[in-house]
Amino acid sequence: MVKISNNSVPEAQYEQNTIPKTVWLFCCILALLGVICQSISIYLPDWREAVPVSKFSYVCITHDLSAYNYMHKGSRRQHIVQETRYGLLHVVYDNNAIKQTWSERVNHIKTKGYLAIQNSAQNQKGNFNNLFVNECPPACREAISSRIRSYENILGYNNLLMMSLTFNCVLATLGVAWYVFFGTSIAIIAGTWLVSGVITLLSTVVWDRFTHEMWKIACRQQMIPFPYLSYCYKITLIGATLIVASAITLIFSNSIYSWRRRRKMEASLNEHLKEKNASEFPNNDFMSFPNLAPMMQMTQQPGFNPSSLFNDIGFGQNQNVQLGPNTSAPNTPSMWARNFQF
Repeated sequence: MVKISNNSVPEAQYEQNTIPKTVWLFCCILALLGVICQSISIYLPDWREAVPVSKFSYVCITHDLSAYNYMHKGSRRQHIVQETRYGLLHVVYDNNAIKQTWSERVNHIKTKGYLAIQNSAQNQKGNFNNLFVNECPPACREAISSRIRSYENILGYNNLLMMSLTFNCVLATLGVAWYVFFGTSIAIIAGTWLVSGVITLLSTVVWDRFTHEMWKIACRQQMIPFPYLSYCYKITLIGATLIVASAITLIFSNSIYSWRRRRKMEASLNEHLKEKNASEFPNNDFMSFPNLAPMMQMTQQPGFNPSSLFNDIGFGQNQNVQLGPNTSAPNTPSMWARNFQF
């Protein structure tokens, strides 16, 4: 609070910070909620979710409605897998039966895939086929290679998104810490929140675009269930929206309260001027002002008179409006005559 006092201005108090403390706290709470949402979504394995294989098998894999049928070492087998959830850090298979990090999953697929390709290539080089080796024609080998490349790309996109979310969470938290430790600075706090939220929104949408294409390639090659977006993606967008909303609320509140403050100061100044005019000019009579009375009379003040100069040099001496000669003037030479004598 700033207290303004002057001899001519009545004492008044104005807030140095135009935004109330409740608005600041509300915006900080919104930003913290957004940070919490993004932090939770990083560790939850629910960014994408694939339906169980038993429900998907009758569409793309086989005519059997109960399981995924495949050949393994010369025998026909069935594979039933419950829903699979894919996160940024972990992959959960068969309804939490197996949990792996993305790095472990990619290494496992590369090991198994390259081993299957190598064994199939060696089996086809001989004159006979080994029944205990999986048959993997060139199309199968290409599908395995495409899936491995897709998983590697997805792992890279996940790491980039995690780095972006971590940086944005730290940036938004710094905005709240600035308010707590250094005071109210709208440019710094609202700027950090706005940058953090916008970067989160853009990076999340871009991640969805690129991973969507990678999953399409992997599912088209090996006909596995396509993993659709799950609730962690929505939670991240909601968290980023909360951070952006806190920045916009802060900027909008500053504009409103600054306008109200200017109106209040203008109204206070106008009221002060009216009171001053009413005390100096009662009944709106400007002639009652004491300093204006001598000025309005316009009386000649004693002292230097400019017309005396002209009287000394011969102008204006006994100048009467007469047609005849002036006989009342003294017989003394005028200034002009004295000048001509020289």
